Amino acid sequence: MIRGTQRFGAQWSTPVRIITAVVILAAILVVGIMLRIGTGPGPAWLNPLAFVPAGILSITILFAPLGFTVDPVGIIIHRMGPNVYVRHEEIAAIERIEPGHLGLAIRVLGSGGFFGFFGAFYSRRLGRFRGYITNRRDLVLITLRNGSKLVVSPHPADAFVEYAQRACPRSDKGP
Repeated sequence: MIRGTQRFGAQWSTPVRIITAVVILAAILVVGIMLRIGTGPGPAWLNPLAFVPAGILSITILFAPLGFTVDPVGIIIHRMGPNVYVRHEEIAAIERIEPGHLGLAIRVLGSGGFFGFFGAFYSRRLGRFRGYITNRRDLVLITLRNGSKLVVSPHPADAFVEYAQRACPRSDKGP
């Protein structure tokens, strides 16, 4: 059992950086075009709608994973909005997985690359799972005792798994 806490980063992969940049630039472009149309001879009702993309950006970033902490009581997934806290008693297994282990993951509800891949997903191999992923090279599968699954991407992933397994001695190392 550990006594201290250890913080792990949420390192963005190149695809996450590119998708995030493209979406932000597209949102700026849409806002500019809508404001331009709304202030010209076009319909004035477009002015308030111009800020919808900015609102969507603001809400999405609240749920993006910012980092991960393992402490003596559980694992914390840090976000700008409410953090996700998983107590060690809830954890059945923690294991490092390769990107191919997910297979083709279908996003049910969440972000598909904008600030990361997070939300509810489904894949044939894992079934339903919640993802908090910013880099597909650092994947860790956390299986809970109730059968739920979380896929996280702490950096460095191997150190996270080792530290989390020491913090939660009752969890299995995985298959």
